[in-house]
Amino acid sequence: MPEGKGFFYPATVLTGVNDSMLVMTEETFGPLAPVAVVSSFEEGLEKAAGTRFGLAATVYTNDPAHMVAARAIPAGVVWVNQWQGGGPERLYEPAGESGMGATGSRAAYDAATRPVSIHVTPAAPAAPAALRA
Repeated sequence: MPEGKGFFYPATVLTGVNDSMLVMTEETFGPLAPVAVVSSFEEGLEKAAGTRFGLAATVYTNDPAHMVAARAIPAGVVWVNQWQGGGPERLYEPAGESGMGATGSRAAYDAATRPVSIHVTPAAPAAPAALRA
């Protein structure tokens, strides 16, 4: 761990991982990259589609057919040859157990606000003075 105040976890690449490890079956949110070697691009797509999560996926390839095939990954965001790309107009909805509801673009504003409905029934008119006495 780095020295100093605070809590840190250094960027880490894990090799030799397998599907029985939690790092391969749970979402990790940190500077952590588990790397599993597969025998083909198709096997990689199958593994990516086989998880119960679907927040984001990244595919690195020079093959145009693989770039198109990346669309089959059930994730809210799929980056091809980049990571964390896109701008504020990007709209996505996580898949699987990664969350629900669209985010990004105008959906980010909608998620940060709460709509309220107010229904008002007009008050009954006051009775004439002669009836009030």
